[in-house]
Amino acid sequence: MSTRKIFIEGNGHYDFKPLSHYEEKWSFLHDYRRKKIIAQKLSYLEFHRHLLNKIKHTNLVEGSLDMSIDFDLSVGFIQTDILLIGSICEGALYSQLRHRYDRGSRTTKKSVQDCFEVKEKKFESLSNQEFKKEGSDTSFKIGCYRTETKQLQEYAVSFSNLLKVAKSISLISSDCFGRLDLLRKSRNTIHSGEEARRQSDERFVFSVADREEALETMVIFGDPKSNFK
Repeated sequence: MSTRKIFIEGNGHYDFKPLSHYEEKWSFLHDYRRKKIIAQKLSYLEFHRHLLNKIKHTNLVEGSLDMSIDFDLSVGFIQTDILLIGSICEGALYSQLRHRYDRGSRTTKKSVQDCFEVKEKKFESLSNQEFKKEGSDTSFKIGCYRTETKQLQEYAVSFSNLLKVAKSISLISSDCFGRLDLLRKSRNTIHSGEEARRQSDERFVFSVADREEALETMVIFGDPKSNFK
């Protein structure tokens, strides 16, 4: 990459909107703490959009002026935004499904319970006495197994499982499920060796179009008229 001088078009000022502006759009969420986190991330996204539109660079070698930010620089913004959008959707989905689980009503479907619980088998000895089989050095105790149900920590609940459960109980539409699953896969490539494949093949490189598609997915997903019924 050649040497470049980066500058921001205009006066360089940016006015952040209050978080309440973003919280209002996700008012249907039951978890206030998560709603506030989502609002913060939406604020970052809007700021990133401003930077993408306003950042210019001058190529000091070729002497070109007022060039819009190019791929080498914008890809970082795009990847960060896809991560943020994926996190917003995953967090909102977790919030809605967790609310249904915490209500603990009889209408809570088993798939929702399985999403937040794990069953573990534990052996309990009925006696401290050890027994040995005749003609063998193997010893054993008499006891029984019991099944214990534990709640999963939040980090252990995967986006993939959240999506499957949400679709199975018709919390989200089939179209929304497909869009969110594609967003999940795109996000995962940023975290894995798949990114090397993207960088080596221009057909798979993240572009502004990927960012806009992810944003559209978030808007569709966050529409309570279509989802979260």
